[in-house]
Parts: sequence; structure tokens; C-alpha cells
Amino acid sequence: MVMLQLLPDALALPILSWHHRFVYDPLNRLMSSLANSRFFPRCLSPNAITFAAGACLIPCIHLLQSPAPTYLAAAGGLALLHDMLDRLDGAVARADHNKGRAGGDDGKFGAFLDAQVDKLFHIGMLTALLMSPLSSALGTFWRRAAYIKIAVQATLAIVRFQDYFSTAPKRAIQARGEGKLATCAANMAAVLSLWTFALHGVGYPQAAQAGMVVTSVLITIAVDMALRSLSNKLNARAEA
Repeated sequence: MVMLQLLPDALALPILSWHHRFVYDPLNRLMSSLANSRFFPRCLSPNAITFAAGACLIPCIHLLQSPAPTYLAAAGGLALLHDMLDRLDGAVARADHNKGRAGGDDGKFGAFLDAQVDKLFHIGMLTALLMSPLSSALGTFWRRAAYIKIAVQATLAIVRFQDYFSTAPKRAIQARGEGKLATCAANMAAVLSLWTFALHGVGYPQAAQAGMVVTSVLITIAVDMALRSLSNKLNARAEA
């Protein structure tokens, strides 16, 4: 049995429970309310929202080429928009299914697409940060954690791809709390890192220092949960 992790269970499991209770569930209810609202445009399919979430990466990469605070703040806003859209696509898919509007859409493909686009965004965003003028200011710990996260995300993408196209039972495809927290922590680490540098650029160095401490904690949680998610998938594959 494979068990990959960075943090001890005594610390990681309470964080996982806290995230599910106070972050994931409330945001999930909010997105479900939006998706079920009569004002929500029904022309927006879950897959279209997924592609829109992934497309946020393109302007982010462009904005990260400049250390200007306004550019960094905008890139952070786009990363936050990606996170919200990533939550919305699943809520729209559930709403369409419950109301008979799915129209024959393949839910398994939608879940696969969502997961792969999400991983592509994380790999692209972290790579852009590491190659940007901000790289040296991120600090050695942050950069090393980002490199590990990129490697784990790439491995998860390969495992997910193999599982989706495999004829074997697809127990490894099911999303779990560890993967959801890994996604949330990585997204928020990117958002807060960019806003931290923007604050530093407009003359708030103390706020920037506090922000970097928070982002270092978030990137550590993201790496740990991504490793745990990879362990779950590999173990499910072995048991299938």
C-alpha cells in the first residue's frame, strides 16, 4: 500500500476536516444556488465553464512577465476567478442532471476534463511564477515546494489519463477530499502570492511578509494533499 505524505496525520487530517466543513461545503452550496438560479444562463454548459477556467491561465502568464503591482493584482484576480469557475462547473453539471437538462452529456468525460484542465492550470501557473521576475523573491522553500507540486500534478494527470481510458474498473477516478483541498490550497497560494507582491510594490512590506508566511503554509498543504491524493489513486488502482 502506497502512502505518500509530507505532514503527519495528526496535523493534516484536522486541516482536511476543517476545509471540508468551513470552505468546501459552504462554497459548494453557494455555487449550487447560483447554478440553480433562474437568472443563470442555460447556454453555459459545464464543459464551457471548465474551458473558461483553464483559459484564465493565458492572461495570467502574460501579466506575470511584469512586476508592476497592477499586473500582479490582476493576475491574482484571474487565479481567483479560475478557482470559482472550477467550483461552478461541477455545480452546473449537477443542476443540469437533476433537472433533466444534461442532454446526453457524458458526466465521466466532464469530470475527467475538469480534473485535467485544473492540473494544467496549476502546472502552468506555478511554472510561470517560477520563471517570472518574482522567482527569486519567492524564497527557496516556496520554489522547492512548487517544483514538487508540479511533479506531483504531472503524475496525477498521467494516472488520471490512464485510468480514464483503461478498461479496468475506474475506482481511482473518483474525486476525494485530499484532491479538493490540494486544489484549493494551490489556487489560494498563487492568489495570495501575487497579491502579496502587489502589496509590497505599493509600499506595504509588512503585509507582504505576513502574506508570504501564509502562502508558504498553503503551498505546503497543497503538496501534502496532492501526495495523499496520488496515494489514493495508486492504491485504488492496485485494488481494482
